Amino acid sequence: MEGGLFWIAALLCYQTSQGLSLEQLMAGNVEDNGFGVSLVGEEASSRQAGGSADTACMFNLQDTGLVDSCNYTVDVTQYKVYPWAFNVGINSFWLGGPPVDGDGTISGGFAFMDMSAFFDRQKDGYQKRGWLLTDIQVPTTVRGRCLAFGYSIQGLNVEALRLIRVDIMTVMPDQVAEISQEKHKTSWEFINTSDDIAAAVTTVMDEAFGDGSAKLEATVIWSQEDGTGGEWKAGQSSYSSSKQHLFIFEATPVKSGQESYRGYVAIDNIKITEGACGADCNFDAVFTTCNWENEPTTDDFDWSVARGSLKSFTGPTRDQSTSAIPGRAGGYAYIDSAYPRRPGDKARLRLAETITTEPDSPQCLVFYVNMYGSGIGSLSVIQDVGNGTNMITLWEMIRPASSPRDLWHKAQVTIASEQPASIIFEATIGETDRGDIAIDTVSLEAGPCVIMPHVAARYRSVGCSFNSDLCGYLSQNVPLDQSAQAPALWSRVRGGGGRYPSGHKALAAGEEDWYALFDVRNYQHRPLDRGYLLGPQIPLANDPLCLGFWFYMSTDVASVPYLGTLRVLLIPRNATGDQITGASAPKVLWALTNQQEAAWTYAQVSFIPNVPYLLAFEGLRANNVLGIIAVDDVTIFPSKCSLQPSQAMVDPRDCSFEFNFCNWKSINPGSALASDLRPQDWKLADRNHNFGSFRDHTFNLDNSGYVYFDTINIQTKTWLISPTITTNQSFCFQFWFAAAASQTSNLEVKRQYNNGTMGELWRIEFADLELPTGSAVSNWLPAQVMLPGLESQSAIVLEGNSNNGGFALDDVRLTPLADGDSCPTRPANGQSAAGFKGFDIFSFVGEQRSSRNSNDNSNALNRFRSEQRTLPEEKSNGDEIVFQ
Repeated sequence: MEGGLFWIAALLCYQTSQGLSLEQLMAGNVEDNGFGVSLVGEEASSRQAGGSADTACMFNLQDTGLVDSCNYTVDVTQYKVYPWAFNVGINSFWLGGPPVDGDGTISGGFAFMDMSAFFDRQKDGYQKRGWLLTDIQVPTTVRGRCLAFGYSIQGLNVEALRLIRVDIMTVMPDQVAEISQEKHKTSWEFINTSDDIAAAVTTVMDEAFGDGSAKLEATVIWSQEDGTGGEWKAGQSSYSSSKQHLFIFEATPVKSGQESYRGYVAIDNIKITEGACGADCNFDAVFTTCNWENEPTTDDFDWSVARGSLKSFTGPTRDQSTSAIPGRAGGYAYIDSAYPRRPGDKARLRLAETITTEPDSPQCLVFYVNMYGSGIGSLSVIQDVGNGTNMITLWEMIRPASSPRDLWHKAQVTIASEQPASIIFEATIGETDRGDIAIDTVSLEAGPCVIMPHVAARYRSVGCSFNSDLCGYLSQNVPLDQSAQAPALWSRVRGGGGRYPSGHKALAAGEEDWYALFDVRNYQHRPLDRGYLLGPQIPLANDPLCLGFWFYMSTDVASVPYLGTLRVLLIPRNATGDQITGASAPKVLWALTNQQEAAWTYAQVSFIPNVPYLLAFEGLRANNVLGIIAVDDVTIFPSKCSLQPSQAMVDPRDCSFEFNFCNWKSINPGSALASDLRPQDWKLADRNHNFGSFRDHTFNLDNSGYVYFDTINIQTKTWLISPTITTNQSFCFQFWFAAAASQTSNLEVKRQYNNGTMGELWRIEFADLELPTGSAVSNWLPAQVMLPGLESQSAIVLEGNSNNGGFALDDVRLTPLADGDSCPTRPANGQSAAGFKGFDIFSFVGEQRSSRNSNDNSNALNRFRSEQRTLPEEKSNGDEIVFQ
C-alpha cells in the first residue's frame, strides 16, 4: 500500500529535473595541469577523484520523486538549442519517452528528448537540436576509455541521435584577443555531416564561453540514424583525449514533412570505464593495452606500433585521428616492409577474445587503413572459426594501385558467426621496403554494414551503398520490347533534393547521398511494367548467406496506397526464354506490396546458394503515382538470419493474378483436360474479358489482375486448384473475394486429400452477404481459413457454384503457422459478411435489409454485366521473362 501511495505521489508531484548549468559546473579556479584547463566545480571534481574511477549515471528515481540528473546540464539556453528532460516509464504516455527504462522497468528513469517540442514550442533564433551535457571529465590515460549507454529511438520525426565529445584546451593570454575576433562567425549551419556538425558545435560553444578563457573543439564520435522501434539498444564508443572534456548527447528532428508526429530519443545507463570497449583499439600504446595480439606461430613476422613513418615513400606520416583533427597524441599499427622482409612474408594481428553473434545481431568491424607506397602487398580480414580449421576471408585488398598521397581510408565489413570466432588482420609484403601497411581506430559496431571499399568485397558487386555508382548492378526493363524512348525503370538518384528523400545513412564530409530508385511516376511506363536491378552471380556454397538491405516504399498521398511491388529474386544463371519455368524459374525470397512507411526500413532474408544464382531486385508498377520505391545499403554476409519484416514472407502458392495463374489451375470438374475448359470456368481478367466493372484488389487496376468465373443461366460448378501443399505444416489461407451472382450461388474452400477425396473447410453463400436492397454485387471482402498440417500431400480447391453470375478472387496467400498461432475463420460459416458497392460504406444507412426478389437480382446482374467494357486490344505484360 505504501508503495502504491508513493507512485501516486510521484505521478502528482513529478516535475522535470534541471540538473546543473555549464556555468555551475565550471565555477572554480582555472588550473593548468599540463593537459588542459581545470574548469570543474567542487561537486563535479569530487565525482572525478583520481581521474580514473569508473563512473555511471542510471537516472534512478529518488525519494523526492525526481529523477537523478547526475548533475548533467539541462539549461542550454545560452547555446540557443532545446533542452532534454527526465522521466520514468510509468509516465511515458503522459509526459513522453519509452514505457520502460533501459533495465526494462516502469519505475526506472531515463533522459529523453521529446521531438514534438521542436515544433510545438518553437523559439525564435533556436536551432532545432536538443542537447544534454555531461559533467566534465579529466583527461584519459593512454589506455583510453569506453563510454557505454542504452538508447531508444521511436517516431517518424526523429532524424538522429549523436554523441559529441568537446575537448577543453588551454588558451594563453595572447590568444584571447584572437579568439574574441572569431566570435562574429555564424554559429549554426543546418548541415549534417559529422565534420560540419563538429565545427558548428565548436563555434557555438566557443561563443557561449564569452571570456575567451578556453577554446573548445568538438568531435562527433558516435551517431545513430535508424530507429529502434521503441526497443532499447546498446551503444558504445571508445575514445582518448589528453584534454579535459565533456560529452553532448544531441537529438535532431527531420527537416520537414513529419512535424505533426510525436517521437522521442531516450538514453539510460551511461557508464564510463577505463580502457577501450571490447575489440576497439586506437593503437596509442603497445598491443597489451587493447584486446589485440600478434599471432605467435602461424605467420612470418609481427605487427608493430608507431607514431609516424620513417620513410618518405611508404607508410603514414601520422595516425588516423590526428590526420583528421590536428594534434600530438596518437599511434597506429603497421607492418614494416624493410629488410629483412621478403615479398610474400605475412603478419597476423589477432583479436584476443572470440566473438559470437546471434543470427539477427551481426556486427560491423570498422577500421581505417593506409596503404601508401609503390610496392604494397595485401591486407585481409579473416574470420577464424575453429582455431584455424575454418578460416573465411571476409575483406581483402590485393596489391592495390599506389596512392599518390598519404591518406587514411575508412573500411568496414560485417562480422557474423553463431560459433565462437576470432578476427585476424593479415598483411603481406609486396616489395621489400616499399610496402608498409597500417591500420588504426578499430571498432565493432552493432548491425550489418555495406563493405567498404567496394573492391574489397568477397562477393563482387553484391553489396552496394550506391553513393559512387551502381556497383555493377544492371537495370533491365520487362517486357523487352518497350518503346526505345522509355527510360530504365531502375536508376541511381541523389537523395535529399527535390521530391526524393535522403538516403539511408549519414554521410562523411564531401560524400554525396545516392540510392537505387524504381520509377513509379514516369508516364512513359505503363501499369504492370516490371524492372529488374540485376546483380552478379553469387558463388556456389552449401552454407547460408544473409542478404540485408534498406528499403523505402511510400506514396505521397495517404489515400492512394497503390504503389507497386518490390521483390527480391534469385535467378538461375544463364536461364533464358523457355528455361524460366519449373525448377529453373526465379526464386522469390522476399516481397512487399504498396504503401509501407515513409522511412527507411531494414530488411533481411536468408538463402543457400546451392546452384549458380543472380541476385535481383524486381519492381512492379501500379498506376502512375507520386511515391517512392527505393533500395539502399545492400550487404551480404555468411550467416543464417530470420526474415525481416515478417510481412515480407512469400510462399510459392501465393498469387495476385497480375500476369498468370501462378501454377494454380482452372479445372472443369467433369474433365481434367485443359482442352475441356468451358467459357464459364475460372479465367484471368484482362482488357477484353473481365467481370463487370471490378477493379483488381492489389493495385486497383481497371479490368485486370484477378481471376473470376461467370455463367449466364447455366448451372455451373468450377474448380481452381492450388499447387501441392507440403506435409506436416499448418497454414493460414487468406484471400479476397467479390461476387455478382444469383441468390443460390456460393463459394467454397475445400481440401483435396492424397486419397482423392475432398473435405469442405469454408463456404459463403451469396444470399448471406449484406448488400443494399436491389444490389447483386459485393465488393472485395477478406476471407481466411486454417489449413491443419497433414502427414500426406494435399491441395486447396476453390469451388464456385452458380446458375447466374459468379465470383472473383485475388491476392491468395498462404502463411505458415507456428505452434500456438491462430487463424480464425473469416467470415465465420453461417455468419454474414459486410460488402457494399462502390466502396460507399454508408450507402446502407436508413435502408432495411429485405428478402431479395429473384427478378430484382436478375435485373441487377444484367445492369452489372452492361458495365463490362471491351477495350482496344493492347499487348499484355504477361509475356515470358527473358533475362539478358
